[in-house]
Amino acid sequence: MKPSWPSLSACLVLLFLTDLAAAPSLHNFAWPADCEYDTVCVRELRPVCGTDGNTYENICKLCEHRKITGIELNIRNHGKC
Repeated sequence: MKPSWPSLSACLVLLFLTDLAAAPSLHNFAWPADCEYDTVCVRELRPVCGTDGNTYENICKLCEHRKITGIELNIRNHGKC
């Protein structure tokens, strides 16, 4: 049985989209953290992985650590490291 072109095309599109979705975690890419504000961090659990390899509770906690230490720290990916 010969595969139909629409099903083959759909598979290629899904493969392409899957590769794009995984791209930030597979490549050395970092998002800049928007830390240009002063605020009190709330206890919100939305983990982010910092470019230092540590997991932070949320972006605010990452920014807080960046401000305290003075190191250039960005977001490697959303979720745990």
